[in-house]
Amino acid sequence: MSVKLLPNTSITSIVMNGRIYVYAQLNNGDLYEFKGHIKPASPQPIYIYDKKNLKIITTRLKDNELAANALKLFTPIAAVPYTRRANETKTERYLFYVNNHNILRD
Repeated sequence: MSVKLLPNTSITSIVMNGRIYVYAQLNNGDLYEFKGHIKPASPQPIYIYDKKNLKIITTRLKDNELAANALKLFTPIAAVPYTRRANETKTERYLFYVNNHNILRD
């Protein structure tokens, strides 16, 4: 699957349990998750993501119309790992973005 990112899109990432999760908006306005890892390489390490398992977080259009709570084009995005207890492994990821009504969503 080939993806084309929205020009000048916001990108955010988190590291959790040995994986790197990167979030970005595509040309069609959908928000995607790229899950990958760092591969040692020369002269510097590179980020490798699984192209077969891209995850759509939210879609902007449904039947060629704005979906309910559609995210804004060029929305700022932020992601955080979370766990209920300080000593536990991080188990949840939260992603925040602004929708078409200028409301912060997760």
